Amino acid sequence: MKYAINPYPPGKFRRSSLVVAIAAALPVMAAAQEIRELPTAEASAQSEESYLVEDVSSPKLTQPMVNIPKTISVVPESALRDQGATSLGDALRNVAGVSTFGGGEGGGGVVTINDKVSIRGFDARDSIYVDGVRDVAGYSRDMFNYEQVEVIKGSGGSIVGKSAPGGSVNLSSKQARQDDFGSLTASYDEMETVRLTADYNTQLSERVAARINVMRSEGGDRFDNGVENYESTGLAGSLLFSLSASTDLTIDALSMEQDNTPMLGMPFINDVAAGEFVPDEGSPSDPNDPLASGTGGTGLAMGPVPDSLWSNYYGIRGRDFEEVDTRLLGATLNHRVSDAFAIRSQTRWGNNDNESVIGRPLLTSTYSGPDAGRGGPTNYATAQVDLSRLQVNKQENELFITALDGIFTLDSGDIEQDLVIGVEYFQESQDRPVLSSDFTYVDANGNPIEGNPTVDLFNPSQSLGFVGGVTSGNEVNSVEGENLALYVFDTIKLGGHWQLDINGRYDRYEMTGAQFVGGGRGNPGTYTPGLKLESDFFSWGGALSYRFSDNGSIYASYSDANEPPGTNLSFSGGAEDNVDPETSESYEIGGKWQTADQRLLLSAAYFVTVRSVLDDDENGNPFIGGEQEATGFELSAVGALTDNLSLTANYTQLDAEITQSSDVDDIGNGLSAAPDSTASLWGTYQALDNRLTLGLGANYSSGDTYWRRNMPYFETGSYTEVQAMAAYQVTDGMRLQLNVDNLTDEVYVADYSAWGHFLPNDPRTIKLSVNYNF
Repeated sequence: MKYAINPYPPGKFRRSSLVVAIAAALPVMAAAQEIRELPTAEASAQSEESYLVEDVSSPKLTQPMVNIPKTISVVPESALRDQGATSLGDALRNVAGVSTFGGGEGGGGVVTINDKVSIRGFDARDSIYVDGVRDVAGYSRDMFNYEQVEVIKGSGGSIVGKSAPGGSVNLSSKQARQDDFGSLTASYDEMETVRLTADYNTQLSERVAARINVMRSEGGDRFDNGVENYESTGLAGSLLFSLSASTDLTIDALSMEQDNTPMLGMPFINDVAAGEFVPDEGSPSDPNDPLASGTGGTGLAMGPVPDSLWSNYYGIRGRDFEEVDTRLLGATLNHRVSDAFAIRSQTRWGNNDNESVIGRPLLTSTYSGPDAGRGGPTNYATAQVDLSRLQVNKQENELFITALDGIFTLDSGDIEQDLVIGVEYFQESQDRPVLSSDFTYVDANGNPIEGNPTVDLFNPSQSLGFVGGVTSGNEVNSVEGENLALYVFDTIKLGGHWQLDINGRYDRYEMTGAQFVGGGRGNPGTYTPGLKLESDFFSWGGALSYRFSDNGSIYASYSDANEPPGTNLSFSGGAEDNVDPETSESYEIGGKWQTADQRLLLSAAYFVTVRSVLDDDENGNPFIGGEQEATGFELSAVGALTDNLSLTANYTQLDAEITQSSDVDDIGNGLSAAPDSTASLWGTYQALDNRLTLGLGANYSSGDTYWRRNMPYFETGSYTEVQAMAAYQVTDGMRLQLNVDNLTDEVYVADYSAWGHFLPNDPRTIKLSVNYNF
């Protein structure tokens, strides 16, 4: 902890007990139906080297991938290994239609180093799950303890409850198995990142197995500024108890600590700084003032500062930091009652502490004319960067969730039925004290600086220092959420060709707490305790599939989702906290076909998602009146073309826009993080008796747009990033691997903030890894 931040005031917040009793009454099936044996819970026999995954990890989705009437993309462990992927962002670049641009407030207002995801143009930060249940928020996920990443697209409220309209992301954990194996991996890259991981599984007895995963990583100076650095230490363990032939219990735990010196971005040259400002009609500015027409500029074009400046550090050494501690503990019990009935119980607790002070570099204002600060002209000719603006955060998130599923498999001749009935309960909380920063900046001689600290845009000084820190006041934004849900999933197979899927979920959500709104620039803000929000909603979905062969089907599906106010555990302080949930509806028609040898899966789908959002009436009161729509189609191919050639490829065409709003100027505007076209391709070829593996891939985007003030405020432009790899199996146990990310050294903006800075993409990076399996 870098600064002395005051602890919470005694007695201000006491967490309620997380002890919950769950009881579910499972229905009795009609006696006339013949019982069909349940499939075993063992992992599929497919090769761990294959990119094609036959099944998803959720027990609610009982069918193999080829027969699930939804667009689902799975990134397996073999692809993560071949690409050298270590973060969730690395993994998601394999999935077209998924963006990590503009995942902040309002769909693109705040750059953050925590995981942010948009799916089909809709923010999905709060729709990330681990092993099928909601994950605790507030951190950047490392892949060291996950074996695959699953992206389920389209509204999916019946699957996960309160969720984003575009879809959700699920990470499948590495868990203990009745086997003996292990691996050690070490890597080093041009960003001076040193990474070590270990994965060891052992069978302790006929009934007990254990697995441990360890990770240590340090480095990440992306632009060689000598300051940026990311340190992570992770430890995860799993125990499998085979209690009987029909019962097993898995207990797993994860602890990860991150100690980072991050960089939120670099200065963005806006229209005024570029000398392109034109005053709004009716501006009181003196038209004869040369600044009024924006002639006083930096001499640089509007947009991100040139990449020749990206090695500059626009911050103050020793001030900026981020510390994150994440802990997860879970237990999963599987019990087979009979050949046709099984029970699955899953419980997880998660806690995340996040504390940070990170600078937001912003070009300074030196003009104090009549319109300064109100949209009027400002002189940026001095090209100074203000280093006083900060993103300051201290918060704790906690989650407890438990679910009980009854899984039935029935057969009555021409009708087969897979039925899942379940109940889920969770509590979540977030504490954020109201913070204030009290820094005094000093020059190289230790003398206090008058006004805000600034550095030259073209040659920033690194001699600035500081005293002081961040303190917390008496107010704490303390919010608790509680949810109880009941759900049913039913897959009915009629004859040999038709399949009907019907699912529904009822949620009862309640949120209570206190919120501080406002503050800063002379505004003391308002602290309001005793807030409460209650919302109950029903989500459902249905699909009809025609299975034209054992390996192929076409389908038409419908699904919806609900997002009640406060989904991200935040009261906004307005009346919108009492309005109905924002709703979305997704329509999809598609087809899937798996080749006769089961090695390649082809998929295609056309989709429409309509989202109803908050709007303001003529009196400024919020109501569900706005509407956003995303339409498009997707194509994908994953698996093996030959014995030696494997690939994963997908393409998404998307048209996302605002279709209804009380502000007519909004209608027709696009959505941030919704490129018109995205594509991902990755393939590997094995030679020399499979000892040599060569890989090549590319990610394409037609470009992200940041919408602001009813205009496309900033557009990244299209870009294509190329990756390559080569691996050689030196011995049966040892593998050497070389990865090159961004092979052509493509330059583009990875994210943009309304606060006036942007985040560049990573430059070309070469990484060398050595892996030893035993």
